[in-house]
Amino acid sequence: MADKRTISSYRTGRWVDQFKFRYYVPSPLSEGVGVDDAQTAMMLADASYAVGRLDGYLRGMGRTSPYLRHLWTCDALSWLRSEGVELTFEEYHMPDGELTARKRARRDDTRRYVSTMEEALAIMSSSGGKLSVRALRAVHKQLMVSSEGINRIPGMFRVEHTAVGGATLQDADYVPPHPDEIQQLMSNFDEFIQSDKKTLNPLVRVAMAHLQFLNIHPFADYNGRIVRLMTSLMLCSEGMTLSPAVFVGRYIENHRRIYFDRMNTARSTGDMVPWVKFMAVGVQEGAQEAYDKITAAESLVGGLQDRMSGDKRRAENSAALLRLLCERVAVCARDVMEALDITMPTAGSLIEAFVEAGILEETTGQKKNRVYLFRKLCDIMGAQPAL
Repeated sequence: MADKRTISSYRTGRWVDQFKFRYYVPSPLSEGVGVDDAQTAMMLADASYAVGRLDGYLRGMGRTSPYLRHLWTCDALSWLRSEGVELTFEEYHMPDGELTARKRARRDDTRRYVSTMEEALAIMSSSGGKLSVRALRAVHKQLMVSSEGINRIPGMFRVEHTAVGGATLQDADYVPPHPDEIQQLMSNFDEFIQSDKKTLNPLVRVAMAHLQFLNIHPFADYNGRIVRLMTSLMLCSEGMTLSPAVFVGRYIENHRRIYFDRMNTARSTGDMVPWVKFMAVGVQEGAQEAYDKITAAESLVGGLQDRMSGDKRRAENSAALLRLLCERVAVCARDVMEALDITMPTAGSLIEAFVEAGILEETTGQKKNRVYLFRKLCDIMGAQPAL
């Protein structure tokens, strides 16, 4: 892995012809890959700046900021939309009684995605902060808890040839390597993503790992979902972000055709320049989106804190309720009573003051079991940037 190459001369793999189809065998990942294209270098620099600015802001807030978890939720909701399922940020935070059975099931999927992120981070923490194949297998197992089928074993590599984008191996858009080769390829992959060597631009490392994972296609299913999580986790593993906050899923879905075109170009020609450029823009846009959402949320809440502090009698409880709303987004009177350790009449009076101030909005129209929503935060976190 010490040989020196450039991203324009790097060869990503080779095709193996069979009787009725052919499959792809990726080359082992190499550390010694330099950037020899000025435009690519500038795009990587722009992406690094965007990630660095976001990370500086995140470090000022710390790992416990509720907005980080909201970003994870937003990425999970984006993933659901890519699957043709719509669940809004607002709906995600509503109580069971306000959602249909289908919406509740989708919310469970979203929660599983978020808990998967936490599990992966815990494994990384126990491994010196580095992402590993062990963590990715745990991610796969967690995401596929409800999956069925003998060849869809949670946390295990696939055991059969698979057709990507086709019903059979003969008409597939892509056939990844033979199952017998996966173990060796993933061993090299594990060594690459855990490397502490500084010879490779970290964003190039992330782009190469993203492509390699999809080329290997190690699992029978969920590879696309896992590689989205992996990309965000790798930015942490590479020391570029304190916590997962940069997500490329929405960018990929918005430019799906280009995504696969760049991937196929890298496979057919070995030239990774178009692929690295594509990923650099995706990371830059993901970092910009996260920065915009977090700074807008912070500005909103800061302004509301100043505004509500004018009522000296309620100042302490108002600040506590705002903190609660930043975490839960939707609350009922009992939630406020229990979280703030106040009486029900006091909770009701406090909520009413927030409704009159335009901070909370009652969503049920009922006289009992009312639910109050922090809609302005929903508008910020749930916003989808224009294409």
